[in-house]
Amino acid sequence: MAKVVDDTLDKLNTEGNGVRFQMASQVLNAPVQVGNNKMVASRSKNNSEFATTVVGDGSNLMRVAKTKVTDNVYLEASKMAKRGCASVIVTWLRSDPSKIIPGMPTEIIYEYNNEIQTLPGVVRHQISSLEVEGTGMVGDRARAKSSLVIAVDRSSPEFQKYLQAGGEVSALPEISTIQVN
Repeated sequence: MAKVVDDTLDKLNTEGNGVRFQMASQVLNAPVQVGNNKMVASRSKNNSEFATTVVGDGSNLMRVAKTKVTDNVYLEASKMAKRGCASVIVTWLRSDPSKIIPGMPTEIIYEYNNEIQTLPGVVRHQISSLEVEGTGMVGDRARAKSSLVIAVDRSSPEFQKYLQAGGEVSALPEISTIQVN
């Protein structure tokens, strides 16, 4: 059984679906034009800005990166990719937790219309526990049980097909206080 938590629209609407920052390599030798007692910098040559996900009517919400001056485009692109990923939470019985590494690519395999389908993703994190097999004092073996949180691109055709196959998007988990009697 899988649970899908998709809070990407909230993230994209608050944090933006695009990013803007000044290229560090262009700070000192930035191309400018001087004329009529004005100095004008070229925005396209000094800055880098891009949007990764189309939201709503196609307008972009471009935010300035926290690191305002950088040449690390890959870090900013990774942050943008993270905003566009839904989380699929699956349970794996009899797992080997030492083989699960955050960031590793994975595939969720499921059956739909008597055909095997795959949903590509990336492991975000895992929670594992050892449980006794059997009941009571006669349980003589332990098994590992892992809950995996897998990031899936919400705009991928595979994810859309997964939703059509009956995968449901769940609401975010509610956090409440523990009541002690």
